[in-house]
Amino acid sequence: MALTWQEQLPGCFGVVDKTFALHPLDHGRALSLLNALVDENVSWPKVEEEATTFLVNADVSDDHAAEQLRTMKRMIEPWLDSIC
Repeated sequence: MALTWQEQLPGCFGVVDKTFALHPLDHGRALSLLNALVDENVSWPKVEEEATTFLVNADVSDDHAAEQLRTMKRMIEPWLDSIC
């Protein structure tokens, strides 16, 4: 059974540093996440909300969370805007 996009999202971040799509394996998972988001027609605000919850629960600093959300937005939102 395939993972939901919400279940895929944590795998896009580094295990220790919680940096989005920096490691090649995390980057590959981010591409899989993007495919799921496009397939399910998910909007950026929903992704941002889920990612924010993940980062808050991961207990990262506010600055680190904001930086990761900016990175995600730059990499993901343009693809979602083209379909939503």
